[in-house]
Amino acid sequence: MVVLRCEPSVLKDRLSRRGYPPVKVTDNVEAELIGVIAADATAAFGRGRTLEFDTTSSTPESAARVIARRIRDREPAPSQIDWLPSYDSARKLKSLLSPSPLRRG
Repeated sequence: MVVLRCEPSVLKDRLSRRGYPPVKVTDNVEAELIGVIAADATAAFGRGRTLEFDTTSSTPESAARVIARRIRDREPAPSQIDWLPSYDSARKLKSLLSPSPLRRG
């Protein structure tokens, strides 16, 4: 199982630019921050069969190449991604989880 991850503030910006409603953006950012999908995948498939991949600064093509190589070469899964230490204050969390102003273009 491959779980694509993205740093929550970058995810927030991406989803906001795509025009998603603020509630959907916040729900997705919260889920990414605490690793809901990664935890569900690990529970279903096991840690050894779940690969988390940080796509924050990757293109889809480069992410696909790295994932394919890891699977082909049977590389062990890297450590789990944990965004929480980066949001260690109320100010940072409030900024992350507050709705962004709507952007156009």
